[in-house]
Amino acid sequence: MLHVVVIDDSAAYRMFVGYAVERHAVGEIVGEGRDGLEGLRLIQRVKPDVAVIDVHMPGMGGLELIQTLRMRSHTTTRLVAYSTSELGCQEALRVGADAAVVKQTDPTDLLRALAVKPAGAGIRRSVSGA
Repeated sequence: MLHVVVIDDSAAYRMFVGYAVERHAVGEIVGEGRDGLEGLRLIQRVKPDVAVIDVHMPGMGGLELIQTLRMRSHTTTRLVAYSTSELGCQEALRVGADAAVVKQTDPTDLLRALAVKPAGAGIRRSVSGA
């Protein structure tokens, strides 16, 4: 079972991701953060298997968080970004996300993205509802 953290400024999306992950028995939520800085501290402390990261947050956003984590070569956490747009997903992949998902109400793409191998393993793709 995957240990997952969710980093998003929206409580509703944090709840949605938590419900999807636990309802479909792919993992358990082991922490939540409201911005990139909180997410960075959480990921360093908890060392989850997967971090689901919102691209657009106030303060340190998801793109900056992903770049910061990728600069630290010891990070083995899978980084799954999600955005309200395909463009945001493409940017997240460009800066180092392992997968990116367009925010939507169907959790299927998100659950599929959780299974992507970590960066450096040769798999990097965009998963979206489009």
